[in-house]
Order: sequence, then structure tokens, then C-alpha cells
Amino acid sequence: MGKKLSRIIGIVIIAVIISRLDFAELKNMFSRAETSYLIWGLALTLLSAFAKAWRWNYLKKSQGIKYGLMDSFIIYCASHLAGALTPGRVGELAKIFYLKKDGYSYGQSMFSVVWDRIFDMIFLTVFSALGMFFFFNYFRPEIPYVLALIAAAVIIFLLAAKTKIIKKIIALFFNLLIPAKSRDYWRLNWQEFMSDLKKLKFKHYLVITLITIMSWLVYYYQMAILAKSVGLHLPFLFLAVSVTIAGLVTMIPISYLGIGTRDIILIGLFSFFNISQETTIVFSGLILSTYVVMAILGFACWLKKPLKF
Repeated sequence: MGKKLSRIIGIVIIAVIISRLDFAELKNMFSRAETSYLIWGLALTLLSAFAKAWRWNYLKKSQGIKYGLMDSFIIYCASHLAGALTPGRVGELAKIFYLKKDGYSYGQSMFSVVWDRIFDMIFLTVFSALGMFFFFNYFRPEIPYVLALIAAAVIIFLLAAKTKIIKKIIALFFNLLIPAKSRDYWRLNWQEFMSDLKKLKFKHYLVITLITIMSWLVYYYQMAILAKSVGLHLPFLFLAVSVTIAGLVTMIPISYLGIGTRDIILIGLFSFFNISQETTIVFSGLILSTYVVMAILGFACWLKKPLKF
């Protein structure tokens, strides 16, 4: 029921957007796109993926799991293909099965994959919040919601810091959701997960944070180049904040590749600078094209390193 509802929501959003577009203007904008900027912008997808694969590889090394950087890149891209086929890109968790296939436990395999995702979400949330305060005049109505979200995150973090509380939550999870015959197995995996967490030192957090910032700077530069290719002129920081907020929303599994949800968020944000819906849709289409480039690259990597479930 949940999957059907999410698809219906996504389809409704797309239908509303399509009904309000000027297709003649869309065609003209695509025909006027600067090819050199477009090619360079799409090519940066490769550099962005490499930076993310580098971070994931570093996380694995902190656990004592040693992979070559190229192997990590191939697995990362192949998993991206699975992510492109699933709402909210949850298919990217296929990286767990690659590690499991190579002899690592689920607890060990989940650690780097989960934390790789967590670092992205932390960065996106913090950057979105800071950007909204920077552009206070535009985001004033949303500020209370952001403050509430930050307060909730702080409360959750403080609760998680209490060992007894987190143990009770985990125990409740095991008792409610995991069959009795499998509890010992998954408790062992959870212990391995927590053991690897203890291996992370301050220098690991620092390096991972720096790689995360660098990888997103590459992405923001890519967005600026793609925007320039279709004559979309916005302050760089506002563009970065906008695509970050849109990126956070597309993590909610109500559409594939953010189609519809990303469009409506960007239309609302770009309207502050009187950017037409048609221009925004073209730019959003270019963002979608980067996923297509990654899917093609991921397919090639999947052929080189297939995963049998």
C-alpha cells in the first residue's frame, strides 16, 4: 500500500507540473543550450562519483577492510545503478551485498555503507540550514520548521549518547521485528557494527568530513556549469542551497530519481529570482541526466563486477 501511495503522489506532482508548462518554450531552451558547458557539466559526474567512492573506501579502511580505490569505484557505480531503479535511491545499499559476497559479515558490511549515507545527510541538513539562515528574507516562513528539525536532531543525538537508552531501543527492535531463531545472529552483527564504530577516531571523522565537503563542492560546481549551459543565472550560494534542499527531499521514497519532487521544490525556490518554470524544468532535467550518466556508468561497472543475489 505504501509503495502504491508513493507512486501515486509522484505521478500527481508530475501531472500538475506538466499541465502548467509551455512546451514550445522548453523546446527553444533546449535548442539554445551551450553544448560545451553541457558536456563539461555532465562529465563532472565522473569526478563527483570518484570523490564519493574515495570516501567510502576510506571508511572501509578505518574498519580494516582493504579494497583498491578502483574496486571501490566500480562497486560504488554498480550500486548506483540499483539506486537509480529504486525510490529514494535505497538500491544503493547493494554495496552491502558486495562486501558480504567477499566474506564480510552483515554488521561489517553495513557499517561503511550506512555511515557513508549518514555523512551525506548530516552535511546536506547542516548546509541547508545555514543556507536558509543566510538567505533569511527568502526562507523566513520555513525557519521555524528548520529550528524544530535541528532541535529534534539534537534531542535524538543526546538520547543516543545514553548507552542504556540505546540498548533498550535496540533490544525492543530485536524483540519486535526479528524472529526468535535469528536474534542471536543479528545481535552478533550489531555487535560487530558497534565494534567498528569504536574504531573511528577524531582523525577519521576529520578526513571523512573534508572528503564529504570536497565531493559536494564538485557537485555544486557541476550544477553551476549545467545552469550556465541553459542560461540560468543565480547566485552560486543560492543555487547550491536550492539543489541541496531538493536533494534532501528526493531522499524521501515517493518518486524515482526525484522526478516531480525535485522539480516542484526547485520551481518554488527559483521563483524568488523570477526564474520561469520552463527554465527550472530544463535545469531539473539536466540534473536528471546526471543520474542517467551514472546509470550508464553503473551498468558498465555491473557488467565488470556483477552481483548475484
